[in-house]
Amino acid sequence: MEENTSFLNLFETKLQEVYKKGEKDFYRSLESFPYGTKYEYDEEKRKLLSYKEVSDRILSILHDPHIQVETNEIILRSELSGKLSYDSFENTLRDPKLWKRKRGAMAPEYVHSIENVDSLDTYENRFICFLIERMDEETDRLLESLLPPSLSLTDLYQTKTLRYGEFSLFRNIEKEKSLLYGEARNEKGSESLLKLARTLKRRLKHLKATEFYKICHKASFLFPVLATNVLIHDPLYSYCYRFYNKNKFEKGGNKEKDILYYDFSVVSILRLLKEEGLLPLASFPRLSFGSDKRLHFSPFKASDKTFSFLFEEDSKELALKIETIYEKAKIHSNTYLLFSETLSEKNAPELEGKRLTKEKECDNVILFTSSNLLREYQRTCPFSYLKEGSELYLRDFFSSLTLLLRVRDDVFEEVCPICGKPHIRNTGESYECASCGAIYVLTKGQEDETLWIKKWGRE
Repeated sequence: MEENTSFLNLFETKLQEVYKKGEKDFYRSLESFPYGTKYEYDEEKRKLLSYKEVSDRILSILHDPHIQVETNEIILRSELSGKLSYDSFENTLRDPKLWKRKRGAMAPEYVHSIENVDSLDTYENRFICFLIERMDEETDRLLESLLPPSLSLTDLYQTKTLRYGEFSLFRNIEKEKSLLYGEARNEKGSESLLKLARTLKRRLKHLKATEFYKICHKASFLFPVLATNVLIHDPLYSYCYRFYNKNKFEKGGNKEKDILYYDFSVVSILRLLKEEGLLPLASFPRLSFGSDKRLHFSPFKASDKTFSFLFEEDSKELALKIETIYEKAKIHSNTYLLFSETLSEKNAPELEGKRLTKEKECDNVILFTSSNLLREYQRTCPFSYLKEGSELYLRDFFSSLTLLLRVRDDVFEEVCPICGKPHIRNTGESYECASCGAIYVLTKGQEDETLWIKKWGRE
């Protein structure tokens, strides 16, 4: 929806304006690019109330939907058929398989007949299903942005797998990370915005469970939306059609929105690297823009005394390649970042295919997404422009590339620090876990060892 992309559009406009001023001005202006937008309670309330009004009309449509009479030719026993049309009579005469000799004469045992069937599967009803689906996705977006920082262990630790053990990483969880941390945001009025969103979500779930939706959403809906007589003149359908035009819903998986999100993410990464003192002006990449508004950059290096990062864009995909170098051991790790504004049922198979392909040549493949509608956290960084403080997820990502642990007693020469299982192979340069696939490096000090995780293990 236009509301969801307004921040990205404004961000892109500013990006283009600053870019025209030159490389040095762009570098100096990095801190002025926001990591996200402030939450607009009034706007979100208006949006949810408009969804509720549309869903009221859709409920009315479901009680008396527009149907299309389909005429099908069928074959019936002659004694069951009524009056035949001229075409049915002609088709019966021409079909010798239907005739049988009775009492010395040929007579039709079966006849061609016409059957009229009322069909729900019309263009207009497919359009209504499309609206239900898009409102459901947008409501999920709102719920995601309205939820407290943590409501569950899955939200808190970005994993669905619970592991126990003496060497589990859960031993190092900070006590202040309470499961009940934070409260739901409330709007200024008497009714909770979160409550309104949940009420609407339940209604949309009910609509998606109806026979109407099950029948009409199966066929793909073609764009652009055609202004049929029913969508213009029927009061209920017309209300839904006007709502669509006002809100400018589009088919899921908008390529332009993905490009805007990619540009936003790249600039956010550049800003963070500068803030951390890893990217001086002398190392700043050359920037340019493609005809599709995509931001292009030349390969560049960011570093401190412990780690170096080599960044390179994938010109064929909305993706980055990051080579992380642990300077003490001179060992490299390759990370591939995919970017998609939304992770949903529609684009998940395509993104999963890209991930599996890149996993053959990279240590880690991570998806950056603003709206995770699947709630899948495996290898996913929820870097969202819809939430304040989302730069913390960006910092968490870079921490995952540079995590150093001080360990003693050579225990991790035999036990995996990720899954805790003793299936370790020493390659000479690193240690590999046969159970989860993790790869890590141990460097000895005077009193202890330092452990660096090169590749995170699979779930």
